[in-house]
Parts: sequence; C-alpha cells; structure tokens
Amino acid sequence: MALTLVLPAQLVPAGASRAAEQDDEITWADDVPLIESPELEPEVPTLPAGRESAGTYPEPHEGTKDGAAPEPDRVEVVEERAADRRVFELPDGSREVEFYAGPRLFEEPDGSWELIDTELVPDQDGAVLRSAANSWTARFAPATEGGLTIEDGETSVTLDPVAPEAVAPQADEEEASTAVYDDVWPDAKLEYTVGQTTVQQRLVIDSPEAGPRFNLELREAAARAGEDGIELVSGDRVYLLSESTVTDAEGNDVTEAAKPTVLIEDESSLAITLDAEWLASAASSIFPLSVSTALVVTLPGPWAARAESYNNGNAR
Repeated sequence: MALTLVLPAQLVPAGASRAAEQDDEITWADDVPLIESPELEPEVPTLPAGRESAGTYPEPHEGTKDGAAPEPDRVEVVEERAADRRVFELPDGSREVEFYAGPRLFEEPDGSWELIDTELVPDQDGAVLRSAANSWTARFAPATEGGLTIEDGETSVTLDPVAPEAVAPQADEEEASTAVYDDVWPDAKLEYTVGQTTVQQRLVIDSPEAGPRFNLELREAAARAGEDGIELVSGDRVYLLSESTVTDAEGNDVTEAAKPTVLIEDESSLAITLDAEWLASAASSIFPLSVSTALVVTLPGPWAARAESYNNGNAR
C-alpha cells in the first residue's frame, strides 16, 4: 500500500517589504506549524484458503510430479491381457481396464501376452540390429548384404538397397527404434523406424544429384499392385508398401510436385522414383527432402484392416 508524505509549504508573511523581495531576502515565519501526515494502518490482504502466509502454499502430495493425488495401488490381472487392453485390480476389489487404439501386446506361442517393444537391440542371427519384442521381427543387415528383413517365424520379406557399398546400419542416438543407413547412396540416406504394426521407411535426399531413382532388391516375396500401394506377398502373409509422401527442409508437403512412385521393375526389384525434371530444377533451399513410405505388417484377424491405417500417423 502506498503512503503519501505531505511536506510543509514555504510561506512568506504578507507584510514583507518590496525591498526585501528585491534584495532576494525571504523572511521565514516562526509561527507556521508543520502539516503532518496522518497515521495510516496498512490493509492486510485476505489470503486464499489453505495458505498460512504470503508465499506459502499447501504441500503437494508426496510421490507425484504435479501435486495430484497419487493413484491407488493396483495389480495387473495378467491372464486378462489381450492385444489392445490390460486389466488392473484396485484395492477396493473393482477393476480398471486400459484400452489402446492399436496392438500394444502380442501373443507368444505358449498363449501368453507380452508387451511390444520396438527398441532396436544387437542381433545374434547375422544382422546388425533387430527389434526387441513382437509377433514379428525387423532385422537390419548391411546394405547389399540383406538390408531390412521382416519375418514372423513362417514368412519373411527382404528389401535390400542396391547400393555402391555395403553400408552398415547404425542405431539412431535419439530414437531407440530407428536404424540409419548413412550415405547408402551418394547424397542420400535411408532411415527405418519400427512401430507396433509398421516399419516406416524414410529416404533423405540432400541434393538433386542423388536422384531421381533408388533401387531396392526384393527377396522372399512377390510384388503386385494394390489399391493402397504395393503388396508384397509371402506365403499367406501380405505386407503393404504404402504410397509415398514427400516433405521439404521446412516440413512443407511437396508430394504433388515431386510425384513419388514405387515401381515394380521385375519380380525381384523395386524402385522409389521422383519426378526427374522437378528434382533437377528444385531450389537448394528445399533440401534435404524426405520421402516417407510405410511397410505395413498386415496382421491376421481384426487387426488387418486397422494396421493399414497406421501409416496416416494414428500409431507407430
């Protein structure tokens, strides 16, 4: 609260002579009292309920980050697990069910359900890296020596970059589910990110000289054209290589101009292509370009149709 301090005024007696004024001599009156400031009691603000003094708030609940009340202890009912849900029993005997938009668990051969783990770990079967836990496995070997292989124990499909050298994949430092083939082609690299039902392929082009065609050798599967992209058929399993999208260095969608296409060149060869004229005349500011294509693992049963939609960003 602001307090006003009133200072005494300087007064000149009415009878002071003109001569004195002209000589700049001012006579101070001895009998003019000082004007004093009134004594004001500061107003004490009313504090919100729960506060004892200014700057003091109720203590947050222990064991929580945001002060919210801690959740009661709960125990998972493991035998109630399914691909898209987990069940927990609360202390009062009631149950809580967590539902997921897509598969978060997979069924082991013995009938048990385990959590999907998309992190890449060192592989012991010849490849450099593999996905940790799922009903299917993504393996990453050096380019020209295997590339990406997806297998489910009975069927498999391999996409191997037709590259000048056998570039080994490296685990991405920031994304534990991503394998990177740096400089697999001149001025271009491949990145693969493993999800619950897909492996997202990203071709990163650093200059026009890199393109416009990038070949992949296909093994263990036959390619055919489908409504939503290229279908890779292996036994009774169908994998979908979706239509591609292209973004520039600023994240702008340039798919319409770039005209990305996945071509079936023959039974054992695919090619990712861009419009050659557009790429050659593209401004340097749009690079690097990112060409994204999802390899969808089409799961049997009710997940088959849902898995294809995950390429649109609904799940990883």
